[in-house]
Formats: sequence, C-alpha cells, structure tokens
Amino acid sequence: MPRLDGWVTAGQLRRNPQTSRIRVVLITARAQEDDKNRGREIGVDAYLTKPFDPGEMIRVVRELAGAATSEAARPRMPRRRRPAHPAGPADR
Repeated sequence: MPRLDGWVTAGQLRRNPQTSRIRVVLITARAQEDDKNRGREIGVDAYLTKPFDPGEMIRVVRELAGAATSEAARPRMPRRRRPAHPAGPADR
C-alpha cells in the first residue's frame, strides 16, 4: 500500500467508531510471535502468514462472514496488552 501499511490501516479502522466492526484479516510475511501479538493488540480478527494455503484463507473469510450475523460468535483474536512502542521504519 503506497501511503499506509496494513498495521496502520487496521489500527485506524479499529479506532474509528464507524469502521471498528469491519472484519480485518492481516495477510503478511511477518511470522514472528511479536508480529502476531501486534495484530492482537490492534484487534484484527485473523492473521495469516505468507505463504498461506488458499483454502485456509477461504475458511477464515467464511468463518468471519458467518459470524457477522452473530456478535456472540465473532472469532476475534484475543487482545494482549503491552506498552506501546514507537513507530519504526516499517510502520511508516
């Protein structure tokens, strides 16, 4: 994405009351546990790492789309609280 990366975009979607309930799936090459934790902190619904199985992506999207009708069934990644860290070069 030319001006925003997925992390920033997901964070902005979550902070805006008009978009905070949009389902977000991060698809990224960042596979470290810290990266997954960052996704949880932002509040993404799912996190897939590249390379990924297309069948897994379809399963996740179907699961999230089905959960859209029932808030109780929303499969959101559990949030983990950590102190905020300053934005690094990858965050700009």
